[in-house]
Amino acid sequence: MRFLLIFWLIGISALNIYGEVLNPDPEIVERDEIKVVGYLSLISMNHNLISNLWMRFGSRMEEIENVVNFNEMMGVSYDGEQMDDDYMFFHLVGYEVSEIGVIPEGLTYLVIPSHQYAKFTHKGEIDKLMDTYNYIYGEWLATSGYEIDEDFYEIELYDQRFKMGPPDSEFDIYIPIK
Repeated sequence: MRFLLIFWLIGISALNIYGEVLNPDPEIVERDEIKVVGYLSLISMNHNLISNLWMRFGSRMEEIENVVNFNEMMGVSYDGEQMDDDYMFFHLVGYEVSEIGVIPEGLTYLVIPSHQYAKFTHKGEIDKLMDTYNYIYGEWLATSGYEIDEDFYEIELYDQRFKMGPPDSEFDIYIPIK
């Protein structure tokens, strides 16, 4: 349920139930260990900081060593917790790296152990993203036979298919399952 909350943070509203999920039956994949270097922040649902995190990363991304693919960026969320009337979670934006080298000042790294994921692809405008998450956490989860592993990392992978705005934009969403 964390991502349902996360996208309210960046001001995305559900316009049409379930939107344009490209693969309503996700591919179940095992991802090997992933090392990510980038910006990490504790995010409050009451403040719009994820877009600021991406802007900060964009200004420093060329400083990261050992990048696996400069055309792929990741958003990783984990350790969400309800605190009074707010929801707090860690969010890291960055590049996958082949090995942890020198970490530029102000950046950090995260090593994500291998895990099983349901891999979905969001297709369409970013303002329809909530529809995709509504489908994942609603219809798909209720009928899939899987449970969300809420103690693990949720990953969004942005590659050359992603474009900010156009309806032909695509990116992958990895939901940790058990």
